[in-house]
Amino acid sequence: MTDLSLNGLWADRYLMAGLLAASLSIAAFAPYVRDILAGRAKPDRACWLIWAVLASLSGASNIMEGAGTSLMFVAAQVLGTLVVCGLAIPYGSGRMLSRSNLWVMGAAGLGIGSWLVTDTAAFSLALSIGVSALGGARTVYKAYVAPRTETGSAWGLLLASAVCGVYSVGAADVLLLAYPVYLMVLYSAVLIARVMGLHAADEAAQEAAWAARRAHVPPLQGSAHVQTAAPLRRRQQGTQIHKAHVGHIAA
Repeated sequence: MTDLSLNGLWADRYLMAGLLAASLSIAAFAPYVRDILAGRAKPDRACWLIWAVLASLSGASNIMEGAGTSLMFVAAQVLGTLVVCGLAIPYGSGRMLSRSNLWVMGAAGLGIGSWLVTDTAAFSLALSIGVSALGGARTVYKAYVAPRTETGSAWGLLLASAVCGVYSVGAADVLLLAYPVYLMVLYSAVLIARVMGLHAADEAAQEAAWAARRAHVPPLQGSAHVQTAAPLRRRQQGTQIHKAHVGHIAA
């Protein structure tokens, strides 16, 4: 009986992809939470607040659209986002309720209101993804200018979970594919920005080190002058002594 159940589980590749996507999401948020508590990661408060609201909205839209195995991935993403949002308030960086963020939150509220009035999950999902992308641009920029405040392994696992989440949909359903595909693009952008930021930071550090070394090394021309001046003086002194000696003998 157990063997039959396991065989059936393995046979449903979409179910396995959904389980793997959810597991990778949980595994990804674990090191991120660890680094936040240790003070190494500094999530952007406003960005994660926006993501928490919109991820919840996207999760509700997936439920309304009848998501199956892919719902495990979406649920794990929503749960992890809410946890990071809660930790970002005391441990994160940036202002949470700036004027631009209030506009973004207002757009999200408009999406929720339109969903409740029109009962159209597609419009709500499209609006939430668009607004979420605006918030995601903040983290992409932050990953470039401050790459060491983001946990690279966490974003890599999140990207892998998004790929599995896309596969777990198991059908060419635009509404169900929209959210995991968007997350796959977003996580890729964060990782690329972080790699580019680390490379730029390393180059800047090397240039600063070279500049510091050049500041402590005397110019080559001056060094050569010092090296040649002493032998020249010795030759001049030797010539004077020789002339004096010859003059003494002549006398």
